[in-house]
Amino acid sequence: MEAIPKFEPYAILPDGSARSFCRGIDKTEGHDSERFDSLSDYWVSIITGKFDQDVSAMWVGPKGSGKSSAVLSVSYHCAVKLAAWANDGSKWDEYYNLHELTACILEEEATRLMNVQRKYVVKNYDDIGLGWNARSWQDEENVEKNDIFQINRTDNSIQNMSVPNQFLLDKVPRSLVSHYIEMDQKLYELGFTTIKLFKPKTMFREAKIFNPFLMVNRNKFVNYLIPAPPADLWHEYKKLRNKNSDIARRRRKDAKEKREEIKKLKQEQEVAKLLKQQEKNTTNTANPKMSRAAEAHKKWEEMFTMFTQEFIQMKQETGKPMDKVIALVARRHGHVDGNAIAYWRRMELIKKYNLDKISSA
Repeated sequence: MEAIPKFEPYAILPDGSARSFCRGIDKTEGHDSERFDSLSDYWVSIITGKFDQDVSAMWVGPKGSGKSSAVLSVSYHCAVKLAAWANDGSKWDEYYNLHELTACILEEEATRLMNVQRKYVVKNYDDIGLGWNARSWQDEENVEKNDIFQINRTDNSIQNMSVPNQFLLDKVPRSLVSHYIEMDQKLYELGFTTIKLFKPKTMFREAKIFNPFLMVNRNKFVNYLIPAPPADLWHEYKKLRNKNSDIARRRRKDAKEKREEIKKLKQEQEVAKLLKQQEKNTTNTANPKMSRAAEAHKKWEEMFTMFTQEFIQMKQETGKPMDKVIALVARRHGHVDGNAIAYWRRMELIKKYNLDKISSA
């Protein structure tokens, strides 16, 4: 009968990095599972191996669940392991640091970090949902980041992306991550947090993604303990985050004020348009349905008041009917559409001005 496996206690490896616990039955007598006890060892072995691979991990958890400190800690320990692997006198901060390899909150920082193309580095996209938002999937910056993300496997890098909810992140990186991590327990008083590690599997024929636990030779790796990051690194990170948070708040305030100005301008334009329409309606009410014929009639009436004596004189000189006389006078004064007015309107004006009673000479 096979012996019951011994339970692995909550512990952190001697080098201070994260370790796995709650493991399943080890079928390899520890030969294959040993390197998976340390999350940083596991990831560094992937990107430095002979298969030219990278690691992209999405860290998900509500605000205050310890995502930022956990990612910072894992990034630091991976950088230490990479420096030891290089064995060329390089220091850990050449593989991970806050000023070059961390993008915190701001979109332009995420774009800048995405364009860092060095090999064997650790990238930390902190609260990347703000800079790589799923609602901005058509944004030019998002498209550019998606293009780079799809081809950067050969950079052999470790990319950590933290979001409060996975659906805040653009669909492309969300679909292509190699590891999915959920924050589990917050044990700050003991100096660590715990996470659940999943290895996404895509069923291409169904266009579905499943997230099973990491399995290695029937050995299940469920939880990892993540120790707190070094105090000085955490202190510098807090300064960076506070600075970027202030910038983001100012931008939101400026954007809100700009939106309000645009809204006010549109309202003023709508009011001006409405007033203009009301003025037009008032004019049309005073002179309803001002058609072309009505406007011509008004023009003719103005002409009648100006040229009445001329009508009388031409009537006496020519002996023609008064409507013909009116047309002749209109043409004389540039009214080439003299015959356009309806006959009955001319006759109406003739009667109004008593021109029908004028006889010829």
